[in-house]
Amino acid sequence: MSYFEDIMDNLKQNEEVPPQVLAKLDAVLENLPDYEYQESAPKKVWTKAVAAAAVLITGIVICYSNPALASKIPLIGRIFAKIEQEVPFSGNYSEKADSLVSVVPESVPNQNSADTISPNLSVTDAGITLTAAEVYCDGISVFLTAQVYAEQGGFLHIPSHHIINREDISHLLYLEGDWKLSEDVMSQPMENLFVEGKIIDDHTFVGMIKFDLDTNVRTQDTLSLQLSGIGWDDTTIESTETLSAAHQIDGHWNLEIPFQADLASTKEFEVNETRDGYTIRKLFVSPYQVVSYVDAPVTYINKKITRTDYEQKLGLAQGEEASDMSYEDYVSMQTTKRQECETVICNQAGELLAFGDMAVSTGKTTFAVDGKSLTTLYIYVFTDYEDYQLPNGTIDMDTAAQKAVVTAVVDIQ
Repeated sequence: MSYFEDIMDNLKQNEEVPPQVLAKLDAVLENLPDYEYQESAPKKVWTKAVAAAAVLITGIVICYSNPALASKIPLIGRIFAKIEQEVPFSGNYSEKADSLVSVVPESVPNQNSADTISPNLSVTDAGITLTAAEVYCDGISVFLTAQVYAEQGGFLHIPSHHIINREDISHLLYLEGDWKLSEDVMSQPMENLFVEGKIIDDHTFVGMIKFDLDTNVRTQDTLSLQLSGIGWDDTTIESTETLSAAHQIDGHWNLEIPFQADLASTKEFEVNETRDGYTIRKLFVSPYQVVSYVDAPVTYINKKITRTDYEQKLGLAQGEEASDMSYEDYVSMQTTKRQECETVICNQAGELLAFGDMAVSTGKTTFAVDGKSLTTLYIYVFTDYEDYQLPNGTIDMDTAAQKAVVTAVVDIQ
């Protein structure tokens, strides 16, 4: 019996080693070069192959037997591969995203010294190091991975939550601050934006942040982040109404993330299906999300809104403009009323796409693909939505079509 066969035999006798680990070890041995003993055979080549296999086998066994050690394997530049199936809007980002890593400085905690990253992509303040790792843009949203390293620790007590319409469990960090693209005049607040992902250890958290852009598809740009707070909930501390129920770290983390849109993987469809004043205007489809645009009837309200009204309502100084709402937008919001409606989308199998978010003012609704097969999309707009979902996660398409105020079928192949 050879040296490695002896190792394998001993491992197979150990009931604690799962079959998938043994299968990986078998694969390693099968890929070793064939060797026939010869007196004059060069020993260095064979010795290197044996050594490499021994290191790989040892690594597999150690990672299995010591998951805490395995979890500390450097993640910068490889975060998508770690979390992409365990976040909202899941998908194979690791196959499409651009890595922001070229060289990671030694100042970035928990990293491989062989990697480096631009100073604009990693900032430390108040004991928190925020490092941007990978980026993917489908032209309408930017998906960014980041590692958050906290010197004080505390991540192990972050509560988990179920992702909507899925059994997967995720964790999140809260963010405060603003963000903008290079050509934007005003910044947008970090409202409802989280780092959502996975706890690596008590000090290290990795996750994804999704930034929804305006309706203009961007081919390339720079995402600027000006963060002023990072927080997280704690299962050991009673909830409050602050940014985080337990921990809020104030500081300054300014990052500049360049990106280029993957427009080759996205499609936009002009639908223009209208009935009773409701219009399914267009549909945007990317590998990870579907975005619908629906126009609803608008009622105009005869009401005068002065600039003083605007400033007082938003708590602004005289002549000041809010970063997230201009005076003109405020007047429009106060003098028009858009009829409420709800959009639901399913695929050719009747599988409902998970609802992401909705902008009432623009009629834009976002849905997660979550790896579902999409060849045909069925769009339903309701003014009085009932639950037409069946127990298996599909929708009663016949009933939905009868009850919807307007429907559309879009072949996206």
